[in-house]
Amino acid sequence: MPSQYVVLQYGNVMTGEYLNIAVYSYDMDEEKPKVYSKFLENWARVNAAFGGVRDGIFEDILDHWLKKIETKEALKEAIKNSNSPYSSLLFTEPRASLTAGETLAEEMAKTFLVE
Repeated sequence: MPSQYVVLQYGNVMTGEYLNIAVYSYDMDEEKPKVYSKFLENWARVNAAFGGVRDGIFEDILDHWLKKIETKEALKEAIKNSNSPYSSLLFTEPRASLTAGETLAEEMAKTFLVE
């Protein structure tokens, strides 16, 4: 079944350096609105690059917004909201796959999320 995935990146707006922090995937079938996600588990690399990323504000954004994205509509809205030259959060362009959306996030995390 055709599906797509996007990678969420966190970084420094001033230097243009970003690291991957999550992968979202979904099936292209309109009858299946569910989004699947996989986030970094070990933030040491991100903290080393950007210093103290897991602060209270970022924890709130992560736990109350980014980890709660469960539908394609919510993902589209998140992509739209982070599409700014001043955002520390960037989503890549959607990329196609023939793997089912349910397993795609986990598979792509092995490639894109460096623990």
